Amino acid sequence: ELDRGTFRLAFNSLYFPSDYRMPAPFYFDLETPGTTIITVNIDKLPEDDRESWGIAELEILDINNSPVSGIGLSIEGGVDAPGNPDEIISYTNSEGIAVFKINRGSHKVKFLDSNLIEQFEFPSLLNIEVDAGKTTRYTLRLAGIKNSR
Repeated sequence: ELDRGTFRLAFNSLYFPSDYRMPAPFYFDLETPGTTIITVNIDKLPEDDRESWGIAELEILDINNSPVSGIGLSIEGGVDAPGNPDEIISYTNSEGIAVFKINRGSHKVKFLDSNLIEQFEFPSLLNIEVDAGKTTRYTLRLAGIKNSR
């Protein structure tokens, strides 16, 4: 039972079936008492995706926990991804989320130079783990804002 308000629904990757693509977390509002049914459609992963690919979602928030869009991120080192790209880069969307579909294992994420690099202090590298057939989400709150002089 929930009271009125805005709630965030997220799936736990430990218990989510590996044959399906885990949906990204989302928010919903409860405005009236009673029963509310929320339907979430999930897609079955193709056979070849079940073996080695996983999804990493990186959520970037500012010091006030607001999403930061337009942050460029890249995966460093020898990484496999569908289509065998030379470089693996993603930018945060309006919700502050960058998404990578890459091979399972440990990876290092680098923040790219952008117009926002002058506003925020970024870590040099971020370590992430990706599981095959699963979505792993990392949330990073930026430590502070650079002094503008």
